Amino acid sequence: MEIVKTNINEVNAVIKIKIGKEDYSEKVQKALKDYRNKANIPGFRKGKVPMDLVNKMYGKAILVDEVNNVLVDSLSKYLYDEKLAVLGEPLPSLTEQDKVDFENQTDFEFAYDVALAPEFDVNLTKKHKFPYYEIKIDDKLINEHMERQQERFGSSVPVESVVAGDLIKGIFNQADADGNVVENGHSNENMFLFDYIKDQAIKAQFEGAKTDDIIVFSPLTAFENLTEVKKLLGLENTESTEFSSNYAFTVTSVERFQKAEVNQELFDKMYGEGVCTSEVDARAKVKEELSAAFVSESDYKFRLDIKEKLVSDINFELPTEFLKRWMLTSSKVNKGKNEMTPERVENEWPAQEKELRWQLIKDKIAKTADIKVEYDEVKDFAKKVMTSQFAQYGMGYLPDEHMENYTVKMLEKEDQYERYATTKFEEKVALHVKGAVKLDVKEITTEEFNNFFKEN
Repeated sequence: MEIVKTNINEVNAVIKIKIGKEDYSEKVQKALKDYRNKANIPGFRKGKVPMDLVNKMYGKAILVDEVNNVLVDSLSKYLYDEKLAVLGEPLPSLTEQDKVDFENQTDFEFAYDVALAPEFDVNLTKKHKFPYYEIKIDDKLINEHMERQQERFGSSVPVESVVAGDLIKGIFNQADADGNVVENGHSNENMFLFDYIKDQAIKAQFEGAKTDDIIVFSPLTAFENLTEVKKLLGLENTESTEFSSNYAFTVTSVERFQKAEVNQELFDKMYGEGVCTSEVDARAKVKEELSAAFVSESDYKFRLDIKEKLVSDINFELPTEFLKRWMLTSSKVNKGKNEMTPERVENEWPAQEKELRWQLIKDKIAKTADIKVEYDEVKDFAKKVMTSQFAQYGMGYLPDEHMENYTVKMLEKEDQYERYATTKFEEKVALHVKGAVKLDVKEITTEEFNNFFKEN
């Protein structure tokens, strides 16, 4: 076997592989013998088929398979041994590949086009200046956070009469057209928010209502949503038509949500007993929390900015035509709804090129700075993200052991692990860049920061 690489230019090469009879004949003979032992051919006992007949029937197909196996293995080994950094995968050469005749040839030559990763440097020093946006923690943000905590730890308190926003509890008793309670009619105890009443006339009936007041009305008219009305009346699992009746509703209590007062009890609920002993302490703690939380937002914007800047400023050649051909070819091999057409390749190439350039730049920075991402780093990062997401749904109390098991199970899915590993890798690369360059720190408001992400 002989393998020769010829560079066409800095990013394109042709690899020629010559395979002689000695490279595959033993494998072909073994495969033929295996076929002979397993083949069921009429007129012959298993394992007794003449080798000439087996060769005549299956010889060419086996030859093609074995030569192809040798070809694939030798090409992969060559790329590994030579430590060639290639983009995409080798493709049969469009210009160097001669026709292969498996009927008459014993020696074969194959040629592959190969895309070589470009050579370039990323030199980051304090001479390079990048903007870094810090979100200003002003009184407005602190007030909004305190108000959210007041609402979070607020509670419902009984009140005398109904106003907008109140929760009304009571008993529904089926009534006739004159408002009289039907004997043995349907009855159900439930509650609803005053603001859910859609019909303005019925809403006026409830406004100012007090405990023991009786309001006769049609729930279906009041709330309009049949599914919700059935649930309110306890009829969701029946075929009953009693939901369309009038009901005499007896008010048993009225409750109003009241935000928690800004006092020691609230501070203890927010941060633990005795951690903050005054509103000044609590507001300082809120500012500290918000500052820490917004660092990740600032870092995310920084990652976007360095991507744009470095992709724009660092120039290197790419094997564009090869990569377009590879996109087209690989999609046809994999098939499915994402199969490419030449037109689609052209349309998607600018975005693909940008991502590829960024990936190569990240890899170069990581190699220079010896940046690696280990499994435990990915797991801890994914666990942190999942804990935050669960907290948003009011499930921040889940035990650490549960979150650990959930995260490990999730990361068993290759696509999930790849997603979190990629993000963690980008974080570490950005952190290195952040320390290597000069930061032009700009303090801005949340509104100004959010404007960066608004669609044009």
